Amino acid sequence: RVNQEGSQVASAKAKALMAAMKAALPLMSKVGEDLETQRKAMDAIDLLIHPVKGTTYGPVSAYGVPCEYIIPQRVTAPERIIIHFHGGAYVTGSLRYARILASELAAASGMCVLTVDYPLAPEHPYPAAPDAAVQVYRFLRERGYAPGQIAMTGESAGGNLCLAAGLRLKAAGEPLPGAMVCMSPWADLTGTSATYYANAKIDPMIVPDSLMESARAYAGDASLNDPFVSPVFGDFHGFCPVLLFVGTNECLLDDSRTVHRKLREAGIESELVIAEDMCHVYPIMGFQESKAAIAHAAEFLRKTLEVE
Repeated sequence: RVNQEGSQVASAKAKALMAAMKAALPLMSKVGEDLETQRKAMDAIDLLIHPVKGTTYGPVSAYGVPCEYIIPQRVTAPERIIIHFHGGAYVTGSLRYARILASELAAASGMCVLTVDYPLAPEHPYPAAPDAAVQVYRFLRERGYAPGQIAMTGESAGGNLCLAAGLRLKAAGEPLPGAMVCMSPWADLTGTSATYYANAKIDPMIVPDSLMESARAYAGDASLNDPFVSPVFGDFHGFCPVLLFVGTNECLLDDSRTVHRKLREAGIESELVIAEDMCHVYPIMGFQESKAAIAHAAEFLRKTLEVE
């Protein structure tokens, strides 16, 4: 099912913020040439978009992978849990940054969320990140969670990581989690989709050439066509239900379209929400459209994980 969600025209707040982001993109791209500066800037986003008040946090090591429990003020589904993978093109992002979106998902769903500080490139290229993702899933399984009690969520590179981890688990003959929510997943690292460069003029967040540099840094010696690197090339037969969110104004629009099509062709339950005039990972932005997406995701997770 493909939904065209959001108002006919983006809300005034959304339009103003996206215009400002687009104007600042050349400057931010130059700042991003210094990776450590870029990582610090990513962490500082929580000064603009705050995690949900009343959320508590608890560090944990999942077989050596640093993680953090995100516990909402009101837990209504204590026997269910979400593993959340942050975005950042596989080269930036942290547990601090992950708190923003994870706290929203926790509050809306009534579930605890486990965020993952997976290894970043170029220091730790593929397969370090998917190895860590699978370890965290197995960590929860060892602690008594059934596959159907676990969901995976992620935005951008984190959406890639959801899909890649699922494909890795399937290839290993292990049961998959009960559901996935992928927000603007960076599912095709080859940069060859129709919208990758065509939407560059209207995308306020992504510079295609810079993203390709991150893709090569992450892939290392692996091929960008490897389905565990670019899940659009994967076999989704036997996969779990997936909900995808993407905006019309982003370079990665076709990544979500292709994943949705391949899931449906494999007979898998998949819903694609295409939000008019929205940018990359719009659910994190705090717009009215963002709040609607978070509510939609929470409803999907509670239904798919069979929360009474």
